[in-house]
Amino acid sequence: MKTRDKIIFGVGLVILILFHLFLFPSSNKEGFFDDPGAYDALRGRLRNDLASYCKLSWFVREQIKEMQNGFGGGASDISQMYTAVYQCTDQLASVRPSCASPNRTAMRFVPCSIFMELPDWTDETNAIQTLQKIKDDLPERLIRECEWFAASINKIKEGLAAGANPTAGSNPVGVAPTLDQMNAFKEGFQGKCSAQANEYIRRKALEDEAKNCSPLTASSEIARVNSILDDSSVRNSVSKCNGMMNEMLKLQSDLEKLKNGNLYEWQKDGPKKTYDKFKGGDRIQAFLFSLRQNQ
Repeated sequence: MKTRDKIIFGVGLVILILFHLFLFPSSNKEGFFDDPGAYDALRGRLRNDLASYCKLSWFVREQIKEMQNGFGGGASDISQMYTAVYQCTDQLASVRPSCASPNRTAMRFVPCSIFMELPDWTDETNAIQTLQKIKDDLPERLIRECEWFAASINKIKEGLAAGANPTAGSNPVGVAPTLDQMNAFKEGFQGKCSAQANEYIRRKALEDEAKNCSPLTASSEIARVNSILDDSSVRNSVSKCNGMMNEMLKLQSDLEKLKNGNLYEWQKDGPKKTYDKFKGGDRIQAFLFSLRQNQ
């Protein structure tokens, strides 16, 4: 090869290398991510995509907690409540399509704070540890939870509609629920593992995982979570949650009016009517009963 040809070839090679580096500046990383930037973009996407889901989750849990407090007891463990939903052992299971095949895995509740409050980027290790809290079972959890939200909202709407024309009877104010009613309210919740059992489960899970895994990178975790959000079932669940937002806002307003004594005409004018004592029913009916006790 002549000297001139060598020079042309060398210049061409340098240009090719520079062009490759320009297109793929982070080619030494899996997925060619600019990790801090990709992580920040994912933080924004999680807050945007899951906003309605998280608002509905908070709303339904608040109604359950208020109902439990109306029974004179403390709120049950949130993770146990969601385990009952996933495994279809709660009282609204019969109206949820996903309960045709109850989940029998170790699916666990992940609070919305994980999605809404991802910390700022500090380093790759911190990003990996944070993103690992978002589990691969999110698509199935959203299906089951959003169905539960819809069923709960419908039950509350039915109860409020029935409350417009209550049956005359004895005054329920000050009447405490029976022990059977309180026990029925707790139905479907499972007992907690002991600290020793939890530690054993954790160690066993780590041992099983370590048998067949590869090291994680921030890039791989960012790609994994983005792929979860791209899942069609996640998009469908998010769409359903968006559609329920107006119903939730209306119920929030109506429940506040109910507690303040100005939802129904019979609350606003004249002496309060009297009603039958609580004769049992599901948790939502019990919740509405407990609210009427406070009138």
